[in-house]
Amino acid sequence: MRNYVFAALLAGLLSTFAWQQLAQAQKADPKEPPPVEVDEAEGGKVRDKALEEQMPTLRNHARVRYAKTGSAPTKLTGMDGCNAKEEELKTDKSKVHDRIYLNGRDKALLVAEPLKEGDRFHALAFTWAAGGDEIKSYSSFEAIKEAFEGYDFGEEVAAEADDSSDPYRLYKKEGRKWTHEIAGGMKMTTEVVKATKESATISTTIFTAAGDRIGEPSEYEIEFAVPEVDDDAPQPEPPKSIEERIKSKAGEFDCISYDEGKTWMSKKYPGLIVKAEMMELVEFTE
Repeated sequence: MRNYVFAALLAGLLSTFAWQQLAQAQKADPKEPPPVEVDEAEGGKVRDKALEEQMPTLRNHARVRYAKTGSAPTKLTGMDGCNAKEEELKTDKSKVHDRIYLNGRDKALLVAEPLKEGDRFHALAFTWAAGGDEIKSYSSFEAIKEAFEGYDFGEEVAAEADDSSDPYRLYKKEGRKWTHEIAGGMKMTTEVVKATKESATISTTIFTAAGDRIGEPSEYEIEFAVPEVDDDAPQPEPPKSIEERIKSKAGEFDCISYDEGKTWMSKKYPGLIVKAEMMELVEFTE
């Protein structure tokens, strides 16, 4: 009963937020991805041509920001970051974290994670003054953390629940990101930019059907507070639920619906809408 209430509440809040953004606001041909060659040893060189160009460009964005402000930026996109565009973070095979990992005042690190499970992670270390042209590959993010000991990887984050009984599970992983296609081909991208044991900071961005961003991303906070429920008080009967494996543009998900199939939500991540009458999940980075 509690899980249903929280899942329905969170789904409703996100849907309402999306339509509010839309009210205020009223692709290229696929190409063959370039071949990727990597040294499988930890810290081996990467020969992904797209990453060889993209990560140094993002590093330069960060250096420009540092030169202008005199302080080390901690993210790449947005006016509060380095003004990099969201599309600059992606190649055909990888996604650069929208975060700059710091070690003291001089050292910085960019990390790219694979879009396909099992592929290699990549790291570019640099200082604000010079250096940082060699991109190295690693088997996992954990391997990068071991190789770059002393960098701030934000360990004080919320521990993700092992099952779907936690109504806030969706928001307890920094970097988790999902995109919904909404009315008229417009898209809404949501990302967990920060997660602690008590709350999460969520960033939401609206894009036109042509892929142009509408305004600046909006940030809001979700507190992981569970209201007390009087188990002795009479409880309303929850609506009848149905379960089904639903296919969306983002993939297939085990889902549950409380409105006879009009809205399907992920069972694993309560509050994540997979498919609804005017909304569909088109991308999900777990």
